[in-house]
Amino acid sequence: MKFLLMFRQELNEYFIKINAMITKPAHTFTSFFLAGSFLFLLICHTSFSQNTIQNGIVFEDINRNSRLDNNEKGLANILVSSLDTIVQSNLSGWFSIPVKENDIISVIKPAEYEFELKENNVPDFYYLRYTKGSPEYFKYKGIDANRAVPDTLFFPLHKTAKKKNYIVNLIGDIQTPTKKHIEYFRKGVLPDLLKTNADFHACLGDIADNDLSLYPEIESSLSTLQGPVYMVAGNHDVNYLSVDSLTQVETFRKHFGPDYYSFNYGSTHFIVLNTVDYDGWNSSENCQGGYTGGIHTSQAKWLKQDLSFVSKNSRVVIMAHIPLFPGYFQPSRLLSAYDLLENQNNILGIYGHLHTCANWEYTKAIAQWPYSGKFRGLVAGATSGSWYTSPFNSDSIPEAVCSDGSPSGFYVLDFSDSDYKRSFIPAGKSKDFQLRVSVPDVKVSFDSLPNTEIVVNVFDGEEKTLVLCEFDNYPADTMKYFYGQDPYMVRNNFKRLTYDGWNPPLTTSTHLWKSGIPADIKRGTHTLKITAFLSNGEKHTTYKVFEIY
Repeated sequence: MKFLLMFRQELNEYFIKINAMITKPAHTFTSFFLAGSFLFLLICHTSFSQNTIQNGIVFEDINRNSRLDNNEKGLANILVSSLDTIVQSNLSGWFSIPVKENDIISVIKPAEYEFELKENNVPDFYYLRYTKGSPEYFKYKGIDANRAVPDTLFFPLHKTAKKKNYIVNLIGDIQTPTKKHIEYFRKGVLPDLLKTNADFHACLGDIADNDLSLYPEIESSLSTLQGPVYMVAGNHDVNYLSVDSLTQVETFRKHFGPDYYSFNYGSTHFIVLNTVDYDGWNSSENCQGGYTGGIHTSQAKWLKQDLSFVSKNSRVVIMAHIPLFPGYFQPSRLLSAYDLLENQNNILGIYGHLHTCANWEYTKAIAQWPYSGKFRGLVAGATSGSWYTSPFNSDSIPEAVCSDGSPSGFYVLDFSDSDYKRSFIPAGKSKDFQLRVSVPDVKVSFDSLPNTEIVVNVFDGEEKTLVLCEFDNYPADTMKYFYGQDPYMVRNNFKRLTYDGWNPPLTTSTHLWKSGIPADIKRGTHTLKITAFLSNGEKHTTYKVFEIY
């Protein structure tokens, strides 16, 4: 019986090789056939029929050769997903799943297993089952029609230790519009990403900046990272010629796999969502259409099934581009998304899109969150900063300070079984660069002191962050938290230009603190000391020397 399985495997490999002469296959998995508990050797079947049920096996690949060998067995109760359905493998590792004409079959990674990595470091956990193929009118190529879909898919997994502690790099908005900007990313950000020794990385959308032909060079950059890279689709990853949201990310899928999926790491269930709802090409004005935040029907159906396999008290981390937050979703659609999360008690939402740093607690007042479960949100900055804006530093890399005053950079999450610590890493700068004194500048007139406040930007700060201000030998004063535009950015905004001359508008910063200047302070040179106590337990201090004249 094992011999027949291996023979069938070789036969399907033959058909895949024949298909490669016609159209390059989107996946390298070999395959074989099993229905129920019986084996059928269908020599004459050519796999060109369009099936409504896809069969497959998930197994432990002990020797890592991507083949089922005599000493290897299927894995039971592994979750397998299409774009709208999730099933479990049976006791022998086999599964059958309903599929559509164009579909993606993927395995939801258990915490104690891992996948081989593709050349771009994306895990090899999916199969592009496109029997029709992507629309041919796209400017950027989508997925070819697969003329030899295997009868049964073959998903190898590798046993690994379930980790209690692990580190994740959160990479927001690489968003490179040209090859030159890819060089900026490689030179200005990648070295810092490599220093963290992360267990895996998450790119939070806007991998490109509309020009999807740059994906191969971006993939080459990502291939230098150690460990898996999980990809999120953003609004600048959309095929803008798409007529609607159903085919909006065909090029993204070709390079990186499904745009929504999940996996388990340690004690955490990670869910990647596509929260970009594209209106489709505006044919009346012959231009790209608009978009809003949203989760389309098939994805919502899939997410509901996915969470049905997750304990309500398990930690769930959602990774998406557009934040689940008022103003980015239409109110009814936001509440529909929230409803899918109703039963979860421990959620962390991680986002890109805004090119800022922000973190908050989901409440009714702040985010219209209607449920009792704990839900934190984090906008993880941007590695492109404010779209690679000038001025340039001494290494000829754009400073690209974000519109909220935070530097370009990324976040690192250090997970344990029960908690996590977050750290913001400014790109190309000392890790200690965590705050900036925005006001005063180097000189302040004595007559203006009654109207002058000290303003500090703590990049990873939140409302509960303690920030202390000390003048010379005066007692320390607790600074007051507020929202507003960073005065440093107001002063320097005219310097910020993208490669094509755009001056990004300033945004409200959610991590500013202010304090008054002592009424009896004298003219002369003074030293200002600011200390911030961050939520990760770190204490950071900066100094400012200024003159009152």
